[in-house]
Amino acid sequence: MNVTDFADARIAWTTHDGSRGLWRVTSIARHENDGQAWFLAAGVMAGDVYGSGPLPMDPAYSFQFVASHERHVMFREPVGTAALLDTDAPHVASFSDVAIEVGEIEGEIVDLRSAAAMSRWPLTARLTATGASGARWLLDFPVNHINLREKPEGFQVETGPIVVPADLIDIAGAARPAGVQLAFIFFNQLDRVDLLAFGPGASGRGYRHFSRLDGVMIGVCAA
Repeated sequence: MNVTDFADARIAWTTHDGSRGLWRVTSIARHENDGQAWFLAAGVMAGDVYGSGPLPMDPAYSFQFVASHERHVMFREPVGTAALLDTDAPHVASFSDVAIEVGEIEGEIVDLRSAAAMSRWPLTARLTATGASGARWLLDFPVNHINLREKPEGFQVETGPIVVPADLIDIAGAARPAGVQLAFIFFNQLDRVDLLAFGPGASGRGYRHFSRLDGVMIGVCAA
């Protein structure tokens, strides 16, 4: 099975004033038929770019950049303030150019019931499921952590965050600018996942909104 080559996947942007940025891609959600796709970059703490004083922003916040081929979303998680919102805009509003470079490699399905799975690394997962619109979505993401047990047989993957289209599952309470959500993903069987999504809550914004998605198909691959 071919899966995303996350080692080389990247998003590159150029701002209108000529500053260039490069991002590591950590998750992809693709519509199987019409080419629609969202690409999630690694999260960072926001900084005063090219500044001369303390470089971390004050008040501090972290953010994640999500891009399609036409528009982008910034999810912001405050560390010292609650006065932050997510933003959603077409690329042309912020950038003179956005390039998304993602390739695929041939992956071998790993049997997570086998002790040999412990020797395979890195691992990439692909989740396939049908959304409310009838669209079939492919979600690719690296496995950051996996637990494996021989007796009694079992496994559990805990990884993310990943980008999750609201069409696939509309997670109650989650932030969903442009119809995309961020969630950590958990699974210990290959046809069901649990999601902990980012959004507002009584104690501020964070990963606090739970949902479960059944009827999926998951393959875990080693290159």
